[in-house]
Amino acid sequence: MIRAFDSLSLKAAALFLCIVPGVVLFANSQESGSSKNLPSGGDLFKAKCVACHGSNGRGSPVGKSLGVADLQSKEIQRKSDAELFRIITEGNGDMPSFKSNTTTAEIRALVKHLRSLPGKK
Repeated sequence: MIRAFDSLSLKAAALFLCIVPGVVLFANSQESGSSKNLPSGGDLFKAKCVACHGSNGRGSPVGKSLGVADLQSKEIQRKSDAELFRIITEGNGDMPSFKSNTTTAEIRALVKHLRSLPGKK
């Protein structure tokens, strides 16, 4: 039997799906101690962002139900790298902060990846 999820359950599931893979990826990157072993922005995006933002950045079904931003949109792509870095680090609205489980280099790689997403810029 399928049960309907309330908004809080969806938010909790999305948070879990966003944070757990990121913690594992972060732990693995910390063990290496070398920036040469830093995961690519695309790999980080898959581990930390796809659950809500979808593989193309336009939003997964869960993310859309939470009202996540379309990362390909002009509104997002017009933001400065510093602003995107701040949003990823500090969080924004329902989006959690990633400062406790993501290094500065990883966040920079994520910003670079966001700039590579197709869309109207």
